Amino acid sequence: MMISPTFCASAALLLSCLLATQAAIAHRVHEHADETPVSAHGLTPDELIQRYTRTGDDGLLQLAHRQLGEAGQTSSPHTLLQLAWLAQAEHRFARARELLARVVSKQPGNGQAWLLEASVAQVAGDPGAARRACAQVALSVSTDAAMTCFARLALTPAEKEAAYRRLQMADERSGDQRLAAWRWSVRAELARDLGRLQAAEQDFRRSIAAVPAVQTRASLMDLLLQQARYADALALSDDNTPVPALAVRRLLAQKALGADIHHEAQSMDALFKRWLAAGDFRHAREMAMFFLDVVPNADLAFRAASINATLQREPEDLALLRRARKMS
Repeated sequence: MMISPTFCASAALLLSCLLATQAAIAHRVHEHADETPVSAHGLTPDELIQRYTRTGDDGLLQLAHRQLGEAGQTSSPHTLLQLAWLAQAEHRFARARELLARVVSKQPGNGQAWLLEASVAQVAGDPGAARRACAQVALSVSTDAAMTCFARLALTPAEKEAAYRRLQMADERSGDQRLAAWRWSVRAELARDLGRLQAAEQDFRRSIAAVPAVQTRASLMDLLLQQARYADALALSDDNTPVPALAVRRLLAQKALGADIHHEAQSMDALFKRWLAAGDFRHAREMAMFFLDVVPNADLAFRAASINATLQREPEDLALLRRARKMS
């Protein structure tokens, strides 16, 4: 739920919604990336996590870390779960899974932990673990949640078609808005992969209307860019939005429309190079996209895509790596 999208655009998104109801990735693209928004002070870690899914502001993660401290032997399952969520948002997937293992050792029926484990395992390229976690979701959350969980794991066109039809039928019986928003985002991804672009857009927009998470907005921007609908893609990203997931896609749309992006592209180019030099790879996917299509640089595109593929192994990540290899 990247933590990849919430909305919930992914299981990480649904988890952030559930965390927020209980107790309540991105660096900003400017020179003061470590500043915490003044409006965030006074929020609980759960509230910070929920706000992060909507804004993608790393300052919120940093503030949550300061509030939570380090995981200790006496840390509650809920605190461990919060720390695991932060770790996956920062692409520290091994650490996230270590913390989740501690949660389920204390609370084997913790459905939120199993949801996040399913998401992290999938992103990390461990489908067997993801399937086992989805099976636990059926026992600890609901059969509908498990259905959506398993749908994200569909690989072949036949599997995607079957999963898509099951999620369509689920709309008729589920009244949980959080679960419905997550289901819409997963169904949108399936529809996109099956070539049903209009249906995919409709479900992405339904999910965004429920929770306007950064991850889901980025996914819809990708769908619109794929169709050369550049003005529609721009409508999903404010010009002042500094989050890489949206900012890179905004530049792609502006470039395609013939806009002058020299100044913003130059600033982002320098920023991404600093992050690469510093070993900060949380936005390696966006860096690869940038060096492939915004400011082409074969060496940096291949480096960013290669690093990204060691962290995330979803189809879009592997596609970026293939493109970078052809470019280099």
